[in-house]
Amino acid sequence: VTTLNIVKERKLNAYIESIFAKYVHKDVLAELLKSPESINLSGERKDMTILFSDLRGFTTISEKMRPEELTALINGYFSAMTPCVLGEKGTIDKFIGDAVMAFWNAPLPVHNHPTHAVRAALLMDKALEEFNSKHATALAVGIGVHRGEVIVGNVGSMERLNYTILGDAVNLASRIEGLTKKYGVTCIVTDVVRNSVDNKDISFRKLDVITVKGKSEPTILYEASFSKDSSKENIKLYEEAFKVYEKGDFDKAENLFKDLVELGDKPSAKMLERIPELRKLYNWDGIWHFDEK
Repeated sequence: VTTLNIVKERKLNAYIESIFAKYVHKDVLAELLKSPESINLSGERKDMTILFSDLRGFTTISEKMRPEELTALINGYFSAMTPCVLGEKGTIDKFIGDAVMAFWNAPLPVHNHPTHAVRAALLMDKALEEFNSKHATALAVGIGVHRGEVIVGNVGSMERLNYTILGDAVNLASRIEGLTKKYGVTCIVTDVVRNSVDNKDISFRKLDVITVKGKSEPTILYEASFSKDSSKENIKLYEEAFKVYEKGDFDKAENLFKDLVELGDKPSAKMLERIPELRKLYNWDGIWHFDEK
């Protein structure tokens, strides 16, 4: 019986290692192997934080490169991004083309996982700056972070299983990442993430209140940045402009946003584009509705 139990434990450890070895930090893997029976691989509901990132303009860049150059570039990029996630106790779910999907709070619980996810996002941006400097590239990244309840576990067929997450929160995180292009910023988080983070090294500014296609519930968007890299004065000016914008005082909002555009603020330029259309509305509730995915 003892021998059979040892064999069973070794098989389970080997199975756990085969799933997670490349997707979690080595310290997390060591903890998993100590108590593999504690992991629910069949599927469970959990409160988790999800991150999606995507390179900007990568398709255009890739069209000008030979296959071997492209492969070396993307592998180097992923190698630079991965430590940012794993070092903040995250799990790499998958690489999709030039995108990264990661999550926190599984397979092991992660205390204050939204903070770790936002830190990982901002560290990814820093790592990309170093990557660009080293490789003489001009890559840019967009990152979206959201928190919500998902299903986590093994998904797939008998021949191929993947430990992953499913649910509306995953879809919204992906949509949020896509919106970084609209606002011209690197990292956008939702209000549920922003309200979960209490870290003096991270600053947020309220960007917008929106609904995404297929959703009626509004989401508040925040830009996240390291406090040392953000301008408190610009954040204050933008949020002042946004308050009068929400109230429908478009003349005053337009003037305030114009001042910020002169300072190079891209989200303010986005707001200026909207104002002529909003002036035509009879009823303005302060919520912008995105009709495209």
